[in-house]
Amino acid sequence: MKLKSLVLALSLSASLPALAGQVDYYAGQQVEYPQIVIKYAKVYPQPRSGIKVIGADITDPQGNALSPKKLFTLSETRSGDDADDPNGLNRFYAIDLPADKQKDPEYINHVLDTISQLPQVELVYPAARPASLDNSNDGDGTNSGQGSKRTSARAEADPVDTTPDFTPLQGYLQGPEPIDNPSAPENLRSLAIGGINWQNVKDRPGAQGQGITIISNEAGRWDEEHVDLPKAYQKFGIRLSIFDFSDYIRPVAGHDTSSVGIMAGKDNGFGITGIANKARFGYAMDDPQALLKAGATLRAGDVVQVGLHTWNPFCKTDDEVCRERFVPMEIEAAWFSAIKSLTDKGIIVVIAAGNGNENLDSPLYGGRFNTAVRDSGAIYAGAFCSADGKKADFSNYGSRVTTSSWGCWNVVSTTTADSKGEKLYTAGGPHNQYRANFAGTSSSNPIVAGAAASLSGYAKSKNILLNSRQVRTILAETGTHLKGSGGREDDASVIGTQPDLVRAFERVDKLSHQ
Repeated sequence: MKLKSLVLALSLSASLPALAGQVDYYAGQQVEYPQIVIKYAKVYPQPRSGIKVIGADITDPQGNALSPKKLFTLSETRSGDDADDPNGLNRFYAIDLPADKQKDPEYINHVLDTISQLPQVELVYPAARPASLDNSNDGDGTNSGQGSKRTSARAEADPVDTTPDFTPLQGYLQGPEPIDNPSAPENLRSLAIGGINWQNVKDRPGAQGQGITIISNEAGRWDEEHVDLPKAYQKFGIRLSIFDFSDYIRPVAGHDTSSVGIMAGKDNGFGITGIANKARFGYAMDDPQALLKAGATLRAGDVVQVGLHTWNPFCKTDDEVCRERFVPMEIEAAWFSAIKSLTDKGIIVVIAAGNGNENLDSPLYGGRFNTAVRDSGAIYAGAFCSADGKKADFSNYGSRVTTSSWGCWNVVSTTTADSKGEKLYTAGGPHNQYRANFAGTSSSNPIVAGAAASLSGYAKSKNILLNSRQVRTILAETGTHLKGSGGREDDASVIGTQPDLVRAFERVDKLSHQ
């Protein structure tokens, strides 16, 4: 039977058109590439995991055979025909590169060229290890200060009766009008643009994320022991080996602790308050396989925030400069297909636009960020400076970036004891720490994701299910416009608008009466 199948596959490949694949992009200097990803052509029979490519061997420069394995397992994808796999997930395979070759562009590019000559290959590219958003040129400013204590009752009987209430410092929760707070830390005193108007809708049904599940997809998971943060309902990782039946999960990281704080901080009378603090939260590791696993547990209207970006594969300048020019994860075909698979289910996906100061409309990217060419349905979040209301000089921009929020070192959130930068509060011990200097698309992305969850929760309370594209449109059209470019770019619209939840909720009200 096996021989008969192989003969059939070979005969089919001989009768099909000789469509040579393409190298989507090549490996660059000083970037780590754990894998080469192959997407097989739709018209060819798919290879089976662990078996050499049909009709040809893949070899490295030394003549060693390289065998691709299935990138997404059958538990994460549908195994039927093309109608059951519209995003081609079953056509993605990967070659794990030897550890000593993962930063060897000459070696990697030779393999890419070899694979691209095979007629059964649609495209091939080197997959870089995703970069945490704090690995970027947005810096990490410092700030210190303390908030005032809240007089309301605490949800917890004990943890830290001395922990101040920092909610008055969470300007991103307030209305969009300019903020003047003389008692705040210096970088929060006088701001040109306020926040997402959550404080004025938070008591409406669903506005705190009731009935919504949120997945945080980052390079490290949040501190579940933090007194102001929830436990994860599940943590989704990847299987490192076919012989290992337990998934690998990234360790705790300060970045995700701050991201999740913005969305999930408990409404408990001290510390901070998250935008969607009544939602259920889970963590997915920085891998499209883990993202799909998490997505399998989600329903329409749930939210995923992708707090990652990756190295710009088209940067051809000095190596060190290239290492600062990050782009969104969807530059990689496997990430794009995985994310589109989620939005096709009605899941709302919010992706960091990234911290590379790159024009995503540039011809350099061949339409990869042009929704008329391909559109995952995800919401791209840029960053602006609330102090002047203008695009942050590190934020990527372009027509694909429809929504933005605070990103210039004045976002108050939770943190870990070992995170970099001066802390806002540390007296409560290692699991009760806060910062006032979260920044970059690192901070804007979870603000936008929290706003999306709040909007989705409110819509669900009115028996309306909003998908990712609908949320993208509503947030963009009802949002607060930024200030002039100030010489940074020609047009302030290059990173869209900031969510205004009062106006966004009004749009939902109109939908409910149609």
